[in-house]
Amino acid sequence: MNVRQGNLKINFTQIARELGISVMTVYRVVNNAPRVSHATRQRVTDALNRCGYFTHRKPPVSRVLFDFTDHPYLRRMGECLIRRLPANEFVSSRSDHRRNQTGFFNAAAESDIIVFCSVPDDALLAETRRANPDVYTITLTTESSADVTITPNNKQGGELVAHHLFELGQNHIAVFLSDSHPTRMERYKSFRGQMALLNPDCRIDEIHHRIGESFVTAVELYFSGISRLPGVIFFPAGGFAQEFWEKFTSRSPDRFRSIGIMSYDRPEDLFETLDGIQLFDRIEFVPENILDWAEYYIINRPMMKKRSPVHTCVNSTLVVNGSVPNLKKR
Repeated sequence: MNVRQGNLKINFTQIARELGISVMTVYRVVNNAPRVSHATRQRVTDALNRCGYFTHRKPPVSRVLFDFTDHPYLRRMGECLIRRLPANEFVSSRSDHRRNQTGFFNAAAESDIIVFCSVPDDALLAETRRANPDVYTITLTTESSADVTITPNNKQGGELVAHHLFELGQNHIAVFLSDSHPTRMERYKSFRGQMALLNPDCRIDEIHHRIGESFVTAVELYFSGISRLPGVIFFPAGGFAQEFWEKFTSRSPDRFRSIGIMSYDRPEDLFETLDGIQLFDRIEFVPENILDWAEYYIINRPMMKKRSPVHTCVNSTLVVNGSVPNLKKR
């Protein structure tokens, strides 16, 4: 016999009487049974939450839909998470809402949980809930209005960059902002806000990289419009730091060697092989920590009240490799 989870002192008969429903309906909500209307399920959930009953028992097998897109980093994380889930408790399927939206919504309507490895916007999440009001949604690495969002602490990361560059005396910094990188602005805003407090006179340039534009074109356009080189370029999307070193620093060392490089993310998470990869000063987090939390929230699904989102952050840390000059020692 399965043991009921949650606060065992709750009187389900009393809750049923207060709501004017049967005790069996309360048990159906607790056990996530399908034969309950959305409105009744919400009323019972609210009543249980007021009494301190925050979790429910999973059905024997949960259907988990993983939504992917053309993003190799997120795809690797999602596939790793699929392998972690107990096969006897979870049935996993895959979709790509960008390539086949009808197929995605059909699959979403039949799923208990959706894990977005595809950077969904709020409109997609709202439409998903209309297709399946009871579906439980999780997003990885990017902030969203999903039921659960699990991300690196990008605010902390941006602040760490600002403190590091300030301590090294850098007062002219360029930031490479690629439209293809979903979390660039979270990291950039945090960095810029902290630097404004540390050194209001610091000059910060923006290098805009638009979708469809080549990396080299974006960088050359920036350099053609300035009269003085920055002391360092900060790349919130770390893969571009390596590209800058390969296409600019190593090819024209006399011009670009003096420019420091500040990166983001672990090299082993960005590249399939580390042959020839340069190690820069960087902010990093451990993706396995995100997967640990995702696995926890899938297996221990919280009972949501009024769909109030849960946001879990994993810590970011600074790694120093000497790629940014210390101007205070000169």
